[in-house]
Amino acid sequence: MFKYYRLSLYIYSLASLMEIMLSGNFNEEYIQGIKRQIVSMSKSYRNLFDESSLKLEKASSSAIESNVLKGIGVIGSTFGKAINKIPVLEKGHVDEFLTESGDKLKQSSKKIQGDVVREFAQLNNPKTTVFVKKMDDMIMIFNHTEEIGFDSENLYLSC
Repeated sequence: MFKYYRLSLYIYSLASLMEIMLSGNFNEEYIQGIKRQIVSMSKSYRNLFDESSLKLEKASSSAIESNVLKGIGVIGSTFGKAINKIPVLEKGHVDEFLTESGDKLKQSSKKIQGDVVREFAQLNNPKTTVFVKKMDDMIMIFNHTEEIGFDSENLYLSC
């Protein structure tokens, strides 16, 4: 759901920027109001993301599937070490197989936990700063520019 939340915030920010441009209302107070709203919504997103991230980390460490794999891995590894201590069976490869398989299962459970948290972490930034910066540029250009100069390649604004 967070990817849709982030997408909605991004689309709202883009629509707000387009609305300023299409309406031609470059009044500083007007743009500042829209900018404050986007910044506020982005902070709310970030706060909710942080809370959710902490809960996800806790939940992933106690997930049933992950703990089952970890438990089977510990049992297999322990059983393999126990077989290694039995004189008749210590010369076989069963103990090594069980120990290695148990260790691999434990590692797999840790990887599953890490993958979930990493995948969610990619959504941490709502990516609305590009729109806020463009609004700052609009404020500067339309409300604080005193002189405009240009050459064959550049446009110069004096504030």
